Amino acid sequence: MSEGIDMLYRVFISLLALCIAGGASGQIRVVSYNSAQFNGDANAMVEVLQAASDDDSHGFAIPVSIFLFQEVDEAELATLQSVVGAGYTMGTFTDQNDSSWGDILLCASCLSKFSTPSHGRRYAHC
Repeated sequence: MSEGIDMLYRVFISLLALCIAGGASGQIRVVSYNSAQFNGDANAMVEVLQAASDDDSHGFAIPVSIFLFQEVDEAELATLQSVVGAGYTMGTFTDQNDSSWGDILLCASCLSKFSTPSHGRRYAHC
């Protein structure tokens, strides 16, 4: 009988610990955007990206955490960084070595960690 009570006590303590520990909650916002090699108006792009941060239709409005841009011309990376803002860290530019344009990941600087593996390419870990 003592073993049954001991087991019940352990289960009770485990459940109590789970209830006390609680959960962590958070929200990140990820935006995928085709920049079409910057053939548009940079000021309009700033407005669209800001609207993505201001959107509260699916929860509360928070700044975008991760941007993934497609069709970025390598020569326009500095322009893209200025459009997105200094609060974002640029990750890996992937161009598949067949053109001057590709994809780029930008993470909110508070989330990003970068590493450079032995093959020399820089990767973002958000």
